[in-house]
Amino acid sequence: MSIVSTIDLNLSYGKHHVLHDVTMDIEKNEITALIGPSGCGKSTFLKTLNRMNDLVPGCKISGEVLLAGTDIFSRKVDAAALRKKVGMVFQKANPFPASIYDNIAYAPKYHGVHGRKKLDEIVETSLRKAALWDEVKDRLKKSALGLSGGQQQRLCIARAIALEPEIILMDEATSALDPISTQKTEELMVELKKNYTVIIVTHNMQQAARVADKTAFFFMGDLIEYGKTEQIFENPQREKTKAYVSGQFG
Repeated sequence: MSIVSTIDLNLSYGKHHVLHDVTMDIEKNEITALIGPSGCGKSTFLKTLNRMNDLVPGCKISGEVLLAGTDIFSRKVDAAALRKKVGMVFQKANPFPASIYDNIAYAPKYHGVHGRKKLDEIVETSLRKAALWDEVKDRLKKSALGLSGGQQQRLCIARAIALEPEIILMDEATSALDPISTQKTEELMVELKKNYTVIIVTHNMQQAARVADKTAFFFMGDLIEYGKTEQIFENPQREKTKAYVSGQFG
């Protein structure tokens, strides 16, 4: 069952046409990987799904992005409410300069949760789901900036989970991590899809092959091929896809 559908999605920054007529359905409770060379539009596409591109001056969008059947660009849709449903984890871990506890509690407080017991519960549940609770439960009042890079990234995932989103977007979320932290984060992605839909941008094709159910290959703003990950890597239908996954260009 599709949770997100894009129909003839076009995006331009001024005169620069970045996405061309992208139409695709993203399935619920799956990991979808977006791959392709730098500058091909995959991160722009990802950010369109929670309207992060709204913040970029001169950005023009046409076509539709449907979340559970509702066009997210409709005037009835509030961007802040949308971002509660569609969480985002960035390439570089960006914890707030505050305690581990306050990093998680900040967004629920912003959205009206103020009871201490409820906040404690949200913090613990989010950290458990991000596979971080056992590592930080005795230092919740200490600064999040004291965590390792891998822990900081899992904290950012916990922060996204705290709002109980339906979808978690990850933009190159492991590119700054060491191999062990990357492995932990990949294991976490697979665990998360039991409760969430996960969409990742990755330059690491082995990562896409390891974790994704479906993979979309973007090139120069076009969606070239989209299908089951195994098929994209083992039996691509388009010559350009074949050349990219076999390492002929990148």
